Amino acid sequence: MSRGRGKGRVVADGPTRDLLSDDALLRAHRLELPFGLDPRALPPG
Repeated sequence: MSRGRGKGRVVADGPTRDLLSDDALLRAHRLELPFGLDPRALPPG
């Protein structure tokens, strides 16, 4: 079974809240938040 090893890449670095709140970043990499997750509810930093 293939686990997709070596196919991932880091495209951004920073606080989780900032990354998950960046709609343009998520769209550019065809990502979406899990249902019900509100990044504004995450603690700062």
